[in-house]
Amino acid sequence: MRELMLNLPAVMSTDPIAIPRPNPSSVSLLKQLPGLLAAHPDADLGLDQDLVPVPREVAQGLAALIKTATQEEGRNRANTAALVTGETDARHPAIGQWTEAYNFFLNWTHLDRNHEQQKSLPTDETVRGNIRVVEDVIEVRSALFFQNLHALRDLLADINDFDDEEDE
Repeated sequence: MRELMLNLPAVMSTDPIAIPRPNPSSVSLLKQLPGLLAAHPDADLGLDQDLVPVPREVAQGLAALIKTATQEEGRNRANTAALVTGETDARHPAIGQWTEAYNFFLNWTHLDRNHEQQKSLPTDETVRGNIRVVEDVIEVRSALFFQNLHALRDLLADINDFDDEEDE
């Protein structure tokens, strides 16, 4: 479900997604941080003081990571708004509902990562409720397509009806 929800904006939004993915991604930048710190062994991020001095390269790496993560979050929210509402208003209540369902599935994606929380599996009712949020969005966003498909089939049936011409 998480993968489905993550990719629906790209395939179901009426407008092409105009916000490109940041490159490099925040995940790539995050993976670079240990190397940056290893290159500066004197940097101690665990100092117990209000201001911790870090080398410029490390500070720039942290700044790039934060900026990219912020851009990714904004992009994801805009894409969700385009999918759920067909508009760009990311404050619509339906977006909150979609986000809650996404986070629900995200939290249950990797059970091995959450074993220390020792939480109980969700009830079938809870799972079905979250699936219904996704189904509702897909149904609303695809309704016009299927209405047009039925209208087109009716139109083609009328156009291709040769029986009326033979009777004249």
